[in-house]
Amino acid sequence: MVVLNPRDQPFLRSYISLEEACRVANAGGIDIVSNIILEGVYGFHNANYAFGTFIRSDCTHVFLSADDMIFPSDIILRLVTDDKDIIGGLYRTRDLSRIQPAVYAPDADQFLEDLKIGGVKECEYAPGHTMLVKREVLEKIIKDKPELEYINLHTNETEWAFFLPMLINKRMFMDDWAFSIRAKESG
Repeated sequence: MVVLNPRDQPFLRSYISLEEACRVANAGGIDIVSNIILEGVYGFHNANYAFGTFIRSDCTHVFLSADDMIFPSDIILRLVTDDKDIIGGLYRTRDLSRIQPAVYAPDADQFLEDLKIGGVKECEYAPGHTMLVKREVLEKIIKDKPELEYINLHTNETEWAFFLPMLINKRMFMDDWAFSIRAKESG
């Protein structure tokens, strides 16, 4: 399942690169069941809706993406092949005037070094703009954290607040980093 979270002004090159990534994944033996394009709902609401849709399916993985990303054509195939519980792409924020990693890194120099080395690297918080998650991860969080379950007032379906921002020791953790914390707490 592939999930794309568009904004009001969708970035067409992103859609095209994601469609190509789906084609390459299909050719590589990965069935893309659904390519959901969400409109009118932003941020963590999109991710929670996507995860709810995924949980109600029989899919093994969910891929989250954002509309401001351009993906290598083999991104889905590579992430599934890496066989991690949660894996995401290394990228920087849209502020091109400076190097500001969107993925947790202690500083810009470490981010650039990680980017140059490539490959898979463990990080403290996973990036939500390019993230693949195995079904078992979400099922474990649902079991361990029943307080995250809620009814979506628009669809009347059960969803889970996996991507709900959280405060810890007066520090704000936004949706994707909060998801990483919840996943770690569930093992």
